[in-house]
Amino acid sequence: MRQLMLVMLLAMTARAADTPAAEFTRVKRLAAKVTISAKEKPLKDVLDELAEQLEAKRFGRLRFDIAPIAQSIIPATVTVEVKDAALSEALAKALNPAGLGVMVISNEIDPKDGWLRIVRAEVKEPEEPKGPPPTAEEEKDAKLKFDIARQAIANGKAEDAKFLLMFILKKYPTASVAAESKKLLEGIKP
Repeated sequence: MRQLMLVMLLAMTARAADTPAAEFTRVKRLAAKVTISAKEKPLKDVLDELAEQLEAKRFGRLRFDIAPIAQSIIPATVTVEVKDAALSEALAKALNPAGLGVMVISNEIDPKDGWLRIVRAEVKEPEEPKGPPPTAEEEKDAKLKFDIARQAIANGKAEDAKFLLMFILKKYPTASVAAESKKLLEGIKP
């Protein structure tokens, strides 16, 4: 679950147009396969070992930066064990237990462009929809109401859409369109 949270953090920090260095880190380096077995080893040593593996695989030397807000919670040692796993998974296993994650620095004028910054991860467990799954008829009704709500938004009738979206979330919280309904509802200004 925590690995998913790291991936979500990485995805949230993705920009529409990454710099070439940031894109290389995000697409190639974070997907590169690494193997590490470290028990109660200093975090710096673990990061250095991972960076050396990437360099040996011709991905260049990966560098890390620690965000000031994360400085105070950097653990003295970490334990991580992965074999032939993506770098993103290895980092998740090393950093998430301490409430940390990484983001890719993407700024052409920053000398640290393409580096990974260790940050405090605002980890939130995904909420599970409450209630039983909808019946086929309820699912169909939820989708119909969702389509009508989208059409209402397109026609400038946000209040009508708001009512329908709130209805979907209250009556069909586990419907396939519930998450999209919530997003649309959040986008409607009060």
